[in-house]
Amino acid sequence: MDLYEELRAIVDSLTTASVSYALVGGIAVSIYATPRATEDIDILISPDDAERAVDVLSRHGFRPGRPMEVAQGRMRILRLLKFEGADLLALDLLVPSDVALARLLEDRVTRDLEGRPVVVIGVKSLRVLKRLRGSPQDLADLAALGPEEPSE
Repeated sequence: MDLYEELRAIVDSLTTASVSYALVGGIAVSIYATPRATEDIDILISPDDAERAVDVLSRHGFRPGRPMEVAQGRMRILRLLKFEGADLLALDLLVPSDVALARLLEDRVTRDLEGRPVVVIGVKSLRVLKRLRGSPQDLADLAALGPEEPSE
């Protein structure tokens, strides 16, 4: 499975269904900084659009897994999995439970990704999400994003 081909199909489906989303995670970091390897897709979704997003993406072969509460219950992750032969693609829909985190969706920009427009979270909000978990990879991503700008 080609990660970017799948991403294009996901973005097209969410856009057609008028789902409010923003690309986050490793792919978003790669858009703003040095590209890095990633094996999954992370998308921030409005709580109001979560059910519709799962429905739309299930039509493209994604199967829902067990939801996970993270960030001390401030965020829920709906993990969707797509199997194609021996290939597996994980798609994590990040659904904020906390109002402050839900507002991060207001900080979105359209960027070019391999010749196609994609909605990505703003760098300031990406930093907020990366600080939530604080894993070694998140800390490396924060370093890759460079120092915060005064306008952030």
